[in-house]
Amino acid sequence: MRTCSVVAVVLSVVGSFAAAAEDRDISWIRSEYRAVREGIENFSKTEEFIVGRSSEGALATAYQETLGEVRLIDVTYYGEMGRTRYELYYAGGQVFFVLKQDFAYNAPFYMGAERTKEEGLPDDQAFTRAKTVLQEHRYYFDGDSLIRYNGPNPASISDRFPSGETGEQIRKHAQELLSLFRP
Repeated sequence: MRTCSVVAVVLSVVGSFAAAAEDRDISWIRSEYRAVREGIENFSKTEEFIVGRSSEGALATAYQETLGEVRLIDVTYYGEMGRTRYELYYAGGQVFFVLKQDFAYNAPFYMGAERTKEEGLPDDQAFTRAKTVLQEHRYYFDGDSLIRYNGPNPASISDRFPSGETGEQIRKHAQELLSLFRP
């Protein structure tokens, strides 16, 4: 009985230290995020069109500090039934935060009211922005490790997320995009 009590106390203390470390990491991430957002007007901007990763292409915009360090890449992948936008935040060449937004359209974007009528389809089958559904996913990194995930159906960080991507896949995607904008 005494051994169980000692183990419970040790686990509680270790858990408290881990929670405090995560809180410090999250505070740092929020601080860096604010610094990027506040400084964005002073960054240089470079755009790249990306083909082959989505049916309708993608547009990536990198925001770089004066010395060339990429601090933010904003990329949107377009498809006929939706689009996915990533805001990837970097410090020292490593991603520390990713906001992913999935926009699901109610119909293909090219099926406007006029085309729907031409094809004899009911009005409710026309593309309507107001019917677009948005899901947001937030990934927090400390170095190569995903330390927190917030999304529609949070899972533990070791699980596959509802978005279908793991932290490792998100981190790898961030590095691939970063390589597009490095000199």
